[in-house]
Amino acid sequence: MSTSIIAARTGYGYAWFPEYKIRDELEARTLQALTLREGSERFVQLYLVYADRDAAGPGTLRLGEIIREMTSCACARATAAGAGHADHATAPAH
Repeated sequence: MSTSIIAARTGYGYAWFPEYKIRDELEARTLQALTLREGSERFVQLYLVYADRDAAGPGTLRLGEIIREMTSCACARATAAGAGHADHATAPAH
């Protein structure tokens, strides 16, 4: 992803990046969010799948709980902030 960010920052088109990955570039104004009439944000579905839940050990089960808890908290914070969990279309700032 870092190569793609560098390419977008230096003017090779535009791309979709998770906002947290390009926060520094947005603040430095080396990348800017594109204003699109439609499709300016993309949302993804996350799935947590155990190969065999009955055979999963306590560490694996706890990791699953942590992932669910952290994802739920992050989504709630983003929704409260009105941002949603989105990737943003960005282009180099000129």
